[in-house]
Amino acid sequence: MFVNAFNAHERGHDESLQILATIEQRGDPVIVPTLLVAEIASAVARATDDRVGALHYAATTAALPNLTLVALTPALALRAADLAATHRLRGADAVYLSVAR
Repeated sequence: MFVNAFNAHERGHDESLQILATIEQRGDPVIVPTLLVAEIASAVARATDDRVGALHYAATTAALPNLTLVALTPALALRAADLAATHRLRGADAVYLSVAR
């Protein structure tokens, strides 16, 4: 959603912007793995060919007041591995699910 909100050319961009604005206005907590920061930088840099801008957007997102970054501990990684194997998920998706649980 963060990358989609950044890239106006992606389908669903306006909806992602609106969701993020609503989350910010209400102060809803957003709890995500630290992996999000690298994923944002990667996707934005690939889409824009702008390393500095990508890093800035990733850092700005990581500093949002209602955003909590959860470190991937060995226990969380093992739980994600189990989810990935059990449900045939991609690794990153399993990490997000593990954090959500």
